[in-house]
Amino acid sequence: ISALHDIRPETKIILLTETFKPRDELSAVLFGAKAYLDESIDPQLLAKVVKRVQEGEIWVDRMFVSRLLKEIEEITKAQHLEAKEIEKGIASMTLREEQIAELIASGASNRRIAEKLSISERTVKAHLGVIFKKIGLSDRLQLALYVNKYHQLSAIWNPIAEAKARDNE
Repeated sequence: ISALHDIRPETKIILLTETFKPRDELSAVLFGAKAYLDESIDPQLLAKVVKRVQEGEIWVDRMFVSRLLKEIEEITKAQHLEAKEIEKGIASMTLREEQIAELIASGASNRRIAEKLSISERTVKAHLGVIFKKIGLSDRLQLALYVNKYHQLSAIWNPIAEAKARDNE
């Protein structure tokens, strides 16, 4: 559906299925379908659906909005829990560890970090070892992704922390 929608966004897709599955309806609509229907739909109702879709409407099951809101709620809760966990990891770091983690996230090498913070490369490596142990990571790529994810989630869940981070740059 999404590939067809990408090629021809103006195409109005109506899916007919042998077995109506509410979860599939949600996915179909999110990927661009304008209707998801059981193939045993009454022909007169199908004609009505086609007409409405041609007029720019989306035709969904009456419980669709409830399912969509529940899905959004679940995603939101999961993101919030993830944000809290990442925030705990960041909070467990010392100021120097945070500085090093931020520089890693920006792509800086150990040498560059050492120069910027006026410390030795050996000290940078020691700090990285402590950071990895504290937050359960094993390499700098994971750390960079972790810090970037923290910034993304902070922008959503903690705009004050994100504003503070921007001020510190």
